[in-house]
Amino acid sequence: MKKVLALLAIATMGLVACNKQPTPAPTPTTATITASDVTVEVGKTVQVNATTNSTAPISFIVDDSGTYTVSDAGVVTGVKAGNGSILL
Repeated sequence: MKKVLALLAIATMGLVACNKQPTPAPTPTTATITASDVTVEVGKTVQVNATTNSTAPISFIVDDSGTYTVSDAGVVTGVKAGNGSILL
């Protein structure tokens, strides 16, 4: 009798475990920057804005910090003549 109850309990747990709803796939994160082509003079600043569907903070990444910098608020400052890209 004990073996039958143990098997019944295991079978019931298996049915309960199989009845879980699948976890929905996460929404892909998208980010958009407002300016696609910006010219900044040395020593001057330009504000760029970015939006995202994520709750995570936006980080601006520069490919050449010797040419320009970008603050956490999106303020681009020209450091020296050159070209570069801003990534989010």
